[in-house]
Amino acid sequence: MKSNYIIALIGSMVILALTSCAEPSKYYQVSNRLPQIKPGHGRIYIYQDEEADKVNTGLFGAPEIPTVKLNGESVGSIYGHSFAFVDKPAGHYEAIGYTDILTSLLSRKNSVNFDLKQGQTRFIEVNVIGTVLLASTELRLIHPSQGLSNLNNLTFNTLSSDDLLP
Repeated sequence: MKSNYIIALIGSMVILALTSCAEPSKYYQVSNRLPQIKPGHGRIYIYQDEEADKVNTGLFGAPEIPTVKLNGESVGSIYGHSFAFVDKPAGHYEAIGYTDILTSLLSRKNSVNFDLKQGQTRFIEVNVIGTVLLASTELRLIHPSQGLSNLNNLTFNTLSSDDLLP
């Protein structure tokens, strides 16, 4: 009886060790599992490049994690070395980035405006710039070929439960 308990405990520890060593999924590993874009929608990839979180830290050295809004609706936060996507109905969009409520009130608003067509894919690069006490978020609309290339080694980051991989 006691040996069954020990075997179960060791098995649990092995599973925990193996799952904690799993590396997050990179774009090139998950791109073939991303859902199809729904009719009447387009896809918007939002990403922070590989160097962004190495130099932009907030108070006490914690990384600044920007949040992005599309047409005033928060779509989530994007971490360094990562990308996420949202599928939205075709239309006109304004993307705004900020790092926290104080920054969003005090810093200059940086936004990109774009039209999203049915079946179209857009890429928004997010960078955090500024000082430890007052950082701001810079957004840039990136050409599709460059945006796709930039995603390859970035980690998949879900913005919402709608973006979970099958």
